[in-house]
Amino acid sequence: MREVLEKCVRACLDNSVEKFGGAKGMPSSTGEALSSLISLVIVYIILLLVGKFLWNEYLVKYITIVKPIPGVIELLAISVICRLFFF
Repeated sequence: MREVLEKCVRACLDNSVEKFGGAKGMPSSTGEALSSLISLVIVYIILLLVGKFLWNEYLVKYITIVKPIPGVIELLAISVICRLFFF
């Protein structure tokens, strides 16, 4: 997935970069950083959506003290708090 995103980003950005003096366009590290950031955002969006579904459909049913989450922002906040406490 990372390779596909990196090729896409390079293709999009290489067309908009003026190539003075035979420059090759975007440096490799910038393309890798941008593709990593995009893939990280996509993975977090998928995890938050799946996590909200699992929380509301299964956790609420079987653990009585847990209440449903109205949105993915709350799940993101819970995830950040858990990472701060446990890592």
